[in-house]
Amino acid sequence: MAVETNLRIVAPGMAVRIAVRVALVELSSQGSDMHERLCSTIRNRLGLAAVPVGDKIGRLYIATDQPFETAQFDGDDWTAKVADSGDPTRYLTLESEEGRNLIPTLIERALQVRLARKTRLWSLDSARILYEPRPFVQRDGVRGFRRFEISTEFIEGIGVGVAVDLGSAFFSTESVAYYFAGDVDESESQRRQRGFNDLTGRQQGQKGTLLYDTGQRRTKCYFVDAPSGSTCGRTPPIRAKGKTFDSLIDYYRQTYPTLPVNEGSMAVRVSFVGLERSQWVAGDRLSIRIMNDDLPRSLRSVDKIPPHERKRLIQTFWDLAGDDPLDRVAAGMLPGFWRPDSDRVHHCQFPQLEFGANQVLRPPSIQPGSIKQHFKDRRRALHQHGCYHVPPTSPRTLYGLCPADIQTEAKQYLADLVRNINRWAGLRLQNSLVEYNTITDAAIKLRKQARQGAALFVLDSEPTSYFEAAFQLPNWRIKRLTQNTLKDHYKSLKEGSIDRRSGAESYAEGRRKWDSYVAMGTYDVLQQIDAIAWRISDLGPFEAVLAIDVGHDRKHMAASILVARDAARSPNFTIRSFVVDKPDSKHEAINRRLLADLLVSLMKPLFPMGSDPLASLLVLRDGLWLGDERSGVSDALSRLEAAGCCMSLTSVSYGELHKSTQKSFRIWSVDEKGRVENPDEGTAIQLSGSRFLLATTGRNTLTMGTADPLLVVSKEGVNACQMVDVVFAGCQLNWSSPSKAQRLPAVFKRTDEDLETRFAQDVRKIA
Repeated sequence: MAVETNLRIVAPGMAVRIAVRVALVELSSQGSDMHERLCSTIRNRLGLAAVPVGDKIGRLYIATDQPFETAQFDGDDWTAKVADSGDPTRYLTLESEEGRNLIPTLIERALQVRLARKTRLWSLDSARILYEPRPFVQRDGVRGFRRFEISTEFIEGIGVGVAVDLGSAFFSTESVAYYFAGDVDESESQRRQRGFNDLTGRQQGQKGTLLYDTGQRRTKCYFVDAPSGSTCGRTPPIRAKGKTFDSLIDYYRQTYPTLPVNEGSMAVRVSFVGLERSQWVAGDRLSIRIMNDDLPRSLRSVDKIPPHERKRLIQTFWDLAGDDPLDRVAAGMLPGFWRPDSDRVHHCQFPQLEFGANQVLRPPSIQPGSIKQHFKDRRRALHQHGCYHVPPTSPRTLYGLCPADIQTEAKQYLADLVRNINRWAGLRLQNSLVEYNTITDAAIKLRKQARQGAALFVLDSEPTSYFEAAFQLPNWRIKRLTQNTLKDHYKSLKEGSIDRRSGAESYAEGRRKWDSYVAMGTYDVLQQIDAIAWRISDLGPFEAVLAIDVGHDRKHMAASILVARDAARSPNFTIRSFVVDKPDSKHEAINRRLLADLLVSLMKPLFPMGSDPLASLLVLRDGLWLGDERSGVSDALSRLEAAGCCMSLTSVSYGELHKSTQKSFRIWSVDEKGRVENPDEGTAIQLSGSRFLLATTGRNTLTMGTADPLLVVSKEGVNACQMVDVVFAGCQLNWSSPSKAQRLPAVFKRTDEDLETRFAQDVRKIA
């Protein structure tokens, strides 16, 4: 089978040549992003692709071979004058570093210009993300739109690749004015506002993301308030675009005279990125931007697009772009999607897995079906041979907390789960069921039993319930069960379930579903008590991998370390994570001293006096290394060595693992008959000497959707191919779901979980 990507190559490959004129810029403001804002303005108003010239203040490259007229631009808080320098037209090529850095961006922006002017696709908060004009699904108060995400990448020896990926975006069918209408009775008003909170995720501490549609453009904003009785005709004066308007309706009449609003239309306060103060807008011009986690159950899977359908829909995008998608900035696109030559495709080897009783599961062979069977064998091996290691400090009692009306179901679940743990971990764990009326009541009762430990918590489906539990029990590791899911599975156990093969009701099928449900919970609880289900024997050229991560809100940072080396060494296998607050939440970069403190706190307990020295370490950053973060790592290692920890490091290597990026890459396989499916797990494609795409999930275990590859970037001191193998090996510690491939290596899965828990605790603090 051939490996194919969603990239198309700009013609004529490495010989691409872009004509540019040098523009001289006079800006009233010199902020760090002003040149990029100006490039966006030039694209939108003049239809030209532009990029800043390196670090040269006051200069842009504009993709044209003709001199252009001087232009004046006025923003809300800035002005700019752009004039042609009069220098001869220049030509950027991929032979120079400047060309390799700037040509991909110019190509991407030229495509954006073409699509904005020649199609009905619309953008929201990014010109590289474009939405279809009509929803592809509409039900349960939600409209779903296909969206195309565009990015470019220089591919060494090939040229500039344009990646287009497919996504989905969801918006409410009703406006914000509907949810806060004042002309309905109290019960209906409460119902609508609950619906608003559900769709915006406000229970999870979110502000509520909205779509603001003026009829001429769409903008993202955030809900602030909907004061009762506020209307467009009764707002305070509005200051916008350098002018003052008597009211919101005065602003609309002068700026958007055809907009269907009137003096009595509801006015809502929202915030926009880049503006310090909240702004008044018409409530019926706002709809809710619904995140996937907040979708109704009926729409949860509509964005799971299989590879063959994804490829077909991406091709529709290129059909819309037409025969000249780059508007003569470049020659166009080479036919078809890029299929890398075999020497650029790397298939990662699966590591050997070690279970309890010194039992080993060998890597899969190259025979068809071998990988799929290997994942099934992981679960079988765990059930048959038990965990590789269980710490002697594991708790002796597992507590279950549940409301009284679900006691029967919870008692059965807790008993079956503890039976699994005792069998697979070799423990004599007891179970204790505790009824509660409120979460505060549950926390008080649990703290009377022990100061810390692991507990099952049967909660309702409201996110606030989990946040409350995490806040009240910060020293406990909580496995959450939702009441409705537990009831449904218990009903299947007692009454049977439909067998998909026969279509008949079956008690055996109900028992199978229940056992699988309990097993999935058991895998989670085993990790809560620090049991190691199985280990990998090594990490290639490294003895340990260290991961550094920052939470999505930048308020917390986490680190995790995995040690995997010869069994005779101490420690020979362990994984540990640590999370702390990040004071400077405005920036992604981590302060050097704070990072060093975090890493010392993480690693010091693992390498006490008498342990075997750690010889080699790979340090991975989620995303880009920023500022002096790497110096923070060096400081931490020096402090550990000075404190007597065994840090005899002969090599420290650095890399980046991009869990999510603006690079919309996909990988799939195509057979000789043209059939498209996911690649095998561990398929990697080399983009350059230091950059790989790695599909950690694939066709053998991924039943829905398309594999979402990681971007792995090596820095000094590590071979890129070796680093890809190490990342893939870390993904094989899929203890939460043994029969399914895991997308992230265990060190980053741990940091994600820790950051999510800390976020939940903070949400409750500010609620």
